[in-house]
Amino acid sequence: MARLTENLNLQRGLLRRLDELPEVQLIDRTKVKTILRDTDEQGGWPLVHLENGQVLRARLLVGADGFNSPVRSYAQIPSFGWSYDTMGIVATMVHPPRGAFQAPNTIAYQRFLPTGPIAFLPLSPTVSSLVWSTRPHIASALTA
Repeated sequence: MARLTENLNLQRGLLRRLDELPEVQLIDRTKVKTILRDTDEQGGWPLVHLENGQVLRARLLVGADGFNSPVRSYAQIPSFGWSYDTMGIVATMVHPPRGAFQAPNTIAYQRFLPTGPIAFLPLSPTVSSLVWSTRPHIASALTA
């Protein structure tokens, strides 16, 4: 089983928890400019240069920074990909709450169709997300 959590709620919870930890300093509204290796005499740890002029020295550098990751580039981790002949259609649907004799809107459904998988993901008692991966010509017709 999985649980779908909106990114905003996940971020809000994380930021609230970080506020409770005085030993954690949050640095925001800046980007990584470059990552260089410190001298071997200083341990050879990564030096993270930020656009705001700060330089951070880290023993551990975690890359959770997206597709064009400076951390991945620094670590020389190759990436590759290919084009799928699919497009995603995503819709947020507002619907009436379930009836008294129906289960609550807490179960995700997925079906595998010849044109691609379609999923119905509950977000709240009255809101769900519909995600359909399908062929480009069908996606274009649906979004026209």
